[in-house]
Amino acid sequence: RARCELGVEVTSSEALLFPLQRMVYELQGYLRAIDSGVQSFILHLHHRQGSTRVAIGLSLPERRAAQLFSIVRERLERLTLTSPVIELRLQADHFTQPVIRQTGMFPTAEQHVEHFQHVFDKLTARLGEGAIRHYRLAADHRPENAWAVSDSSTPIKTATKTITKTTIAPRPLWLLAEPRCIPTPIATYNGPERIESGWWDGMNVKRDYYFLRDDNGAGFWVFRDHKSDQWFLHGLCG
Repeated sequence: RARCELGVEVTSSEALLFPLQRMVYELQGYLRAIDSGVQSFILHLHHRQGSTRVAIGLSLPERRAAQLFSIVRERLERLTLTSPVIELRLQADHFTQPVIRQTGMFPTAEQHVEHFQHVFDKLTARLGEGAIRHYRLAADHRPENAWAVSDSSTPIKTATKTITKTTIAPRPLWLLAEPRCIPTPIATYNGPERIESGWWDGMNVKRDYYFLRDDNGAGFWVFRDHKSDQWFLHGLCG
């Protein structure tokens, strides 16, 4: 816990950044001294009557002041002070092992993920909790079930196993929310790719997928449903 008496009544959240930056750097020194990181902490902005509580959360444990302060700055830029601030307090109750990676001459996949995770934290601080989503793969061959949505609090993980390069079928850039019934195509661009899956949950499918391209160069991902013998548009590609 740390506190800072301002001595004057501060009416602008921007004017609070300088003392808060000093407090965040003090937090960094403390975390380094105990070899720990923090994933959440609280700012208390005290007024003559009452206080404003600002919760700061990160998706991964952190102890670098620059990263912590950037999140604090984003939160304060969204904050409207209802009354002047006379005192600041910083409170951190829970500590954990920080994520520390050795930096090299060339950027690694872990460093890229760390950078994007920090971007997610900044966007969450700017836009609010629940405003940021990202996608992850799911173990299902059906295109509509092969991905899932995660919120910004879920850390992005990198694969730790060596992935063998394999040839996979192309996928469209845009998947429709629901397949759209279309007339039987006249010609096919390439295919078919058969997807037959889902017998275990009662939503089994048996489809032959094709890529089509029209005279204007637009690409379409279509399939023939073996159950109904109907054709459907399922995705769009460049």
